[in-house]
Amino acid sequence: MSAPQSRPRWRLITAVDSMLAGLVLMTTSATPAWACSYVSVPVKQSTAASTVVLRGVVEWKQPTKDGQQRYIVRVTHVWKGDVADSIEVVDTQASSTCAMALNVFTDEIFMLQREGDRFTMQLGTGSRPHDDSSAAEVNAELGAGRAVSSVPMVGVVSHGRTPWILGGVGAVVIAFVVWRILRRRA
Repeated sequence: MSAPQSRPRWRLITAVDSMLAGLVLMTTSATPAWACSYVSVPVKQSTAASTVVLRGVVEWKQPTKDGQQRYIVRVTHVWKGDVADSIEVVDTQASSTCAMALNVFTDEIFMLQREGDRFTMQLGTGSRPHDDSSAAEVNAELGAGRAVSSVPMVGVVSHGRTPWILGGVGAVVIAFVVWRILRRRA
């Protein structure tokens, strides 16, 4: 009699290791990122230095010819300044290593400088992902502000939740594909 083969067991262990590594990579790299670390600017200082403070959803983004990042933002709430329902925001640090990396359909609180018809932002100006605590800080500093758009936003990413769900779904899909491949080879 021949000795039992250990090859399928090795394949299974390698597949499990690969799936775990994939899960870790997906869940840690799926979140919107800041390109470098910085000291967070207090809301009081940020709102005082900004000419416009608003909440909006990034609807579109495109790099400019000079290496900056251009965003079209649908404004949903304004605390300070006068803005239209949709504005163009330029990240003036996008060509450097210290730039905000915003994704389309993310809900953000923007602290901007108005330069004519253009709005600019930089990493250290206090712009941040929208969440209840950030909005409460801005409300405490500037008051309730005013709603601009009452149209419900479909597909808006709430920071901190969706990337983990997508990572989990991705891990399950990868596990299924690896399982099918190993099953066919055995």
